[in-house]
Amino acid sequence: MDLVLAALAALVEADDDEPPAGPRRPRRPAAPAARIVIHECPDCGRATAATGRGERPLAPAQRAAARCDAVIQEPGKRNRATIPPATRAAVLARDRHRCAAPGCGSARFLEVHHVVPREEGGSNQADNLVTLCGRCHRFAHEKARREAVGVGEGA
Repeated sequence: MDLVLAALAALVEADDDEPPAGPRRPRRPAAPAARIVIHECPDCGRATAATGRGERPLAPAQRAAARCDAVIQEPGKRNRATIPPATRAAVLARDRHRCAAPGCGSARFLEVHHVVPREEGGSNQADNLVTLCGRCHRFAHEKARREAVGVGEGA
């Protein structure tokens, strides 16, 4: 895997060294490599993910993690990112494209997490955001959910 990544990095550097053939458009922050479609019921709040094997239910922590760093599409409205793309790119760069959870450091499946949830007054500013891998992001939301309902206290 490291060899493939090194080869891809060399190709990108080679492209950057060549003078542009014509006017270059400004680069946009990179879009996520994969898109996961989640359908959420506005009435009951249940959520499912579309998969090749049909709709699969999502646990509350999975739904919360997806909401943290998602592009929301509502019928008749423009798509909107929960975190502006430029801010997301800046947070990933600040955290050196690594999971910031203690002891993890993964560079795969990275997501951006709100330290203070937006529902509790947290903002989309970089100082309220941290890079987490998908697993650590889900764990963070599971921990917050357990603490909210008082599970695991005093044990």
